[in-house]
Amino acid sequence: MKSKIISVVLCLGVVLALMLVPPVPAASGGSNTVSIGIQPETMPVLPDADFTFKVKVNITASENVSSAEAHIDFNSSYFNVTEIIQGNLTKVLKSEFNNTASPATIDYAGMIDVIIGETPVTASFVLCTVKCKAKGLAGTTPVNFIYEAPKRRTAVWSPGAVNYLTDWSTQVVNGTVMVGTPTLTVNVVGNGTVRANTVLLTNYPNTTSRVWDANVTLDALPDAGWAFSSWTGQVDGGAGNPNYVIMDDFTKSVTANFAEQPPAISPVPTSLTFSADVGGANPANQTLDICNGGGGMLNWTASITGSNAALFSMSPMSGTNLIAAQCNSTEVAVDITGLTEGTYLATITITGNSSVEVPVTLHIISPPEEEEVPVELHIESALPGVVVAPASLSASGLSISPHQVKPGQEVTISINVANTGGKTGSYNAILYINSVVEKSQSVSVAPGTTKNVIFTVSKSDAGVYDVLLAGQSGQFEVVSTGWFGGGLGTGGIVAIVVIVIALIVALVFVLRRTRRTV
Repeated sequence: MKSKIISVVLCLGVVLALMLVPPVPAASGGSNTVSIGIQPETMPVLPDADFTFKVKVNITASENVSSAEAHIDFNSSYFNVTEIIQGNLTKVLKSEFNNTASPATIDYAGMIDVIIGETPVTASFVLCTVKCKAKGLAGTTPVNFIYEAPKRRTAVWSPGAVNYLTDWSTQVVNGTVMVGTPTLTVNVVGNGTVRANTVLLTNYPNTTSRVWDANVTLDALPDAGWAFSSWTGQVDGGAGNPNYVIMDDFTKSVTANFAEQPPAISPVPTSLTFSADVGGANPANQTLDICNGGGGMLNWTASITGSNAALFSMSPMSGTNLIAAQCNSTEVAVDITGLTEGTYLATITITGNSSVEVPVTLHIISPPEEEEVPVELHIESALPGVVVAPASLSASGLSISPHQVKPGQEVTISINVANTGGKTGSYNAILYINSVVEKSQSVSVAPGTTKNVIFTVSKSDAGVYDVLLAGQSGQFEVVSTGWFGGGLGTGGIVAIVVIVIALIVALVFVLRRTRRTV
């Protein structure tokens, strides 16, 4: 009898010992068919913001899952739990949280409706949803599952009390909460600026606060004589420009690198034409601007060649130290003494780091026979001391229309040139697109009048184009995709009318058949 009692006691001791040991037997569906995790795994939040996460049981094969429990530790210096909401459970066994413990804790357990051995679970389910409130302290805290026998054992149970979580490294996915405001720092190397989400940044390095997970578009804009070279830092869009940054960390830093371009000779205009009558006076001198359309410093010299080179002269014939977009203004003159009717050609060659030719044409024509017209001459005494003021020219009122076009569509760019002086003056308007000379136009403005100088341009590549004309700047944009201008158009309206008529005919046919049946 005594030996039987001892045997019973030993058996009970073995059973009790087995109950105290954390169960980790292999699950019937395999070691990786069931897992538990925090979703989303990474949770960036602003200070004092509300947020939620889910505790989810993931099942990749048919398994007899009957219940699950999650025990989680976190640092309440960064956030507090405010509420736990029941997930896909038929019965909640435990629902507790403690924000004052160190570490703070979440303890949740529940059952699902399963008949042992008969109803396998094949779909993943949410154990619970946790509502939280971030604090003002910035930093990162883990949200970790805990396995502490015997009471705080994170587990997914089968009806036979088998824990499916046999491999903690692959079947348990912890979470991370990031509390704070992300910042983006943009710097430039060389001469240029950066536009972030259409806002032009200044005072580099430029640091701004952003929103978590926001996509910030960056567009590098080189100054005149410079070109975009590369991005360095934490850009997410590869090497191209424009680029973008995803704000998925507390700090992101990028640098736009610009390279200075070599000088480039840009004459304005690119050709000259003179006209005069046989035996008449020399035509008026014309202005030829020698501009640096690249970068660096441009030093240049000019020469006039061709069989008629002696007819033409140019002053000055050289220039030095032209920076990007800067010009030297020269005067080209022609002497027609003794010339007969005909066309005379020459070439002005501008030489610097390269050579550019400007063709010059002179047309000598015979004037029409003059008809005698009686003229009355009235001579009046001039007022003593009266001096006529020289020409005084100014440009204003830059106009760009339209501001948004399709590729190849023309954009009209104009400016008003006013003469407030007492003599007629000549004004040379030079149009720059993206810091490169695009076109030029010389106009003569009488005293007390205003002339509108008009340019038309078109671009085939999509993008934003910077305009500079007479010291005034603006922009236009070429858009390559999407609706442009909107509207159904005539074809769309006709299609809608046809569809409506077809629907009415079908409805009448159905109603007639219904009445016959009745």
